[in-house]
Amino acid sequence: MSDSSRFDAVIIGAGVIGCSIALALARKGYRTLNVDRLPAAGYGSTSSSAAIIRPYYSTMEGTALAYEGHFYWREWADFVGLGAGADLIDYVQCGCLVLMPAGEDRLAATQRTLTAVGVPFDVLGPEEL
Repeated sequence: MSDSSRFDAVIIGAGVIGCSIALALARKGYRTLNVDRLPAAGYGSTSSSAAIIRPYYSTMEGTALAYEGHFYWREWADFVGLGAGADLIDYVQCGCLVLMPAGEDRLAATQRTLTAVGVPFDVLGPEEL
């Protein structure tokens, strides 16, 4: 087998996760190969992403991981090597508003999880809105 066809890691998938893994490994000196059934990188669920970074999930682990990731996204241009203030990448921290009819508590579990992880949030009444 020729040296040009040898890889340290073969990554199944070329979406945002597969490409992120490849980048991280390549920065450590590994030769990587992404394999995907679709015609190009980013065609799968990545192509349908709304690019929303939100910390409210049904599990403590999902919430904690998403909240920690938020801090990395703020420095994304530097991470990918474009430098701060790059015109091609903008991270806009705008918050989120979830509406719930008065008297319902369907977000109680979510609020407990956000509090346990340390994610700041406010519960607003009609007057504040």
